[in-house]
Amino acid sequence: MAGKANSSEEMFKKNEEMEIILEYILNHLKENLSLKHLSELFHVKETTLSRRFKRLYGEPCERFVMNLRMRDAARELVEEGGPSAKELARKYGFSSMSAFSKAFKRAVGQAPRIFQKSGKDIPDMPLPNYINDKRMYFKYMKVDDFKVYGHKIPVEEGMRTDLLKKCAYPLEYGSEYLDLDGNKDQIGFWWGGAKDELDYVLGYKMYSEYDVPDHAQVFEFGASGYAVFSVEKSDTLEETLLTHRKMVYYAMAVWQKINHKAGNTMAYTYEVFGKNYTWLYLPLWKGMPKEEKEAVQYNTGIDAWIPYIDQHIKENMPIEEIAAHFNYSKRHFCRVFKNYFIYSVAEFIRKERLCLAARDIRHLEDNRARKEILCRYHFSDYEDFREDFLEEFGKEPENYHEVSFYRPNLAQYYRKNKDFIHIDYVELSELTMIGRTIQARTADDDMQDNLDIPDLAAYWMRHDSDEIKVSKYACRDSGAENKIALWSTDRKTGNNEYVLGPVADNITEIPEGFKQITIAGGKYAVLESVKPDDSEDLTEMYRMLSRCAYGWIKEQRYRVDLDRLTFVRYYGNKLHFYVPIYE
Repeated sequence: MAGKANSSEEMFKKNEEMEIILEYILNHLKENLSLKHLSELFHVKETTLSRRFKRLYGEPCERFVMNLRMRDAARELVEEGGPSAKELARKYGFSSMSAFSKAFKRAVGQAPRIFQKSGKDIPDMPLPNYINDKRMYFKYMKVDDFKVYGHKIPVEEGMRTDLLKKCAYPLEYGSEYLDLDGNKDQIGFWWGGAKDELDYVLGYKMYSEYDVPDHAQVFEFGASGYAVFSVEKSDTLEETLLTHRKMVYYAMAVWQKINHKAGNTMAYTYEVFGKNYTWLYLPLWKGMPKEEKEAVQYNTGIDAWIPYIDQHIKENMPIEEIAAHFNYSKRHFCRVFKNYFIYSVAEFIRKERLCLAARDIRHLEDNRARKEILCRYHFSDYEDFREDFLEEFGKEPENYHEVSFYRPNLAQYYRKNKDFIHIDYVELSELTMIGRTIQARTADDDMQDNLDIPDLAAYWMRHDSDEIKVSKYACRDSGAENKIALWSTDRKTGNNEYVLGPVADNITEIPEGFKQITIAGGKYAVLESVKPDDSEDLTEMYRMLSRCAYGWIKEQRYRVDLDRLTFVRYYGNKLHFYVPIYE
């Protein structure tokens, strides 16, 4: 077991050094990137660096860099209002248009002007034919919904789960459920929710409910587009593990980066272990070829927000622009983001940049290279970065792996918590309410933008405002509340506001600052917790049901009636999420 771990650790250490060099190359494509220059800059012998390039990237350094340059030029070429082919030739340092055209055609497959008009995808970078001297294969494919039955494998106490470094977990640590010589391929994946507290699940694809043996759990996988890597098994378990991990490292740390792919964090990344091959199924949010795109429904909802921010984390990202990308106003985007992800948008970006910068400089001793990486994450120098990191997390940057930074994955959260909610279906008569926009207790714009809606809503569900207390709509007894909260569009401003107030019949006069809202009757799915009483931890219950309601709506999207309002109702000390559905 020690031999397996040491082999993997040595492989990851060498590859992480190359990852730093790759990051430098990607950010300096128009500069001198000769093998000699890179070896001097990163203090690596030319022969060693040349060998590592060929081993990891499948081609010599100069060819690898040229392929990257030409694909970068291709992206600029197809941008609306981008530079012409002649301008690109000068920009990338070619002495003539013919030389540029020849290099472009060799890398992309067509001359620049023909490619510009073709509408074709930019081809992926060439793949290495072999990983650890074993043949590697690749394909794109769409995978429909399916289920897996399996068992959770206990993780060693105190171990930090690393989805990259601890792939093929049962191959290293063993499991009674592992059967590499069986007739059925086994599926393995990390499953769980908060922080790094995940379990590794090993199981089989489920074709019928009769497949499921006693004590096995069933896990649901949503449809997604996948990049699928596979490699031949080796003669020994140790070599199979090492080869598989080299393949996974290449796919997740190199292939995604050099081909501008973005992983779909709302779908499972999973591994398959068979008699002759092992596979990695990597779900993609961005980067599927055009011919595959029609078969894949891409995330455009809340679950796409964090992948989009991660994709642009090194750029200057005004929150207004992120919100506009998803067709939200800044205020509405900020409020919904905080509702689902706990942090404000600005706080999340700050924490993410600090953690990623700490990761990228962890093995870097060259001050110039380190400063250059930190500048990409918007830090002026190391001391500026270190001070911010200490203030944010109370730890030194080199201890970034100990930082508790919760990045909720909504799909995983729903899968983990769906057994804690109960769903009923009701026929509802038309309802009326009087509601007022929830506001922070301060007029500060930043506070108004980043309201903690679950916390405020939980408070006002149980308390009447001063205006309601002196009206006929007041709740006289604790536990007898009957209130509704929902998103409502202001007719005058067009802004989305979160409105909360009591259910009301025979409305004759409306307190100042309130407005009447009518909720259409019809068929509703009603989600609530399995607890008998939500009043003691109403804020957390509100947040949990919000996330689970979002997961259920995505799962049942074809049943949801978008012409009616989704709303939250609190009565009998219980929260109920009402989702309108078709008959």
